[in-house]
Amino acid sequence: MRDISIDKLLDNRHTQLLRWDEVRKGLDADGNPVEVYVTLEATVHDCINMHKLANPTQSCDAELLHNFMAINWAYVSKGC
Repeated sequence: MRDISIDKLLDNRHTQLLRWDEVRKGLDADGNPVEVYVTLEATVHDCINMHKLANPTQSCDAELLHNFMAINWAYVSKGC
């Protein structure tokens, strides 16, 4: 994982990608329940907007981004 400042991420919000993993419930080929790990990726801008939907009272992009990364264990995917 690369350490990049929040300010640098915000400066490149439309091109910098963040990545995080989520556990989803699904069914295998036989219909048995399974847990699968899905890796998601989005721009910094989109991550901020997703977090704004869940936290409409927060307005500071730096705080929103920091919280999104902490909650989702998101990390820098490429670029910057």
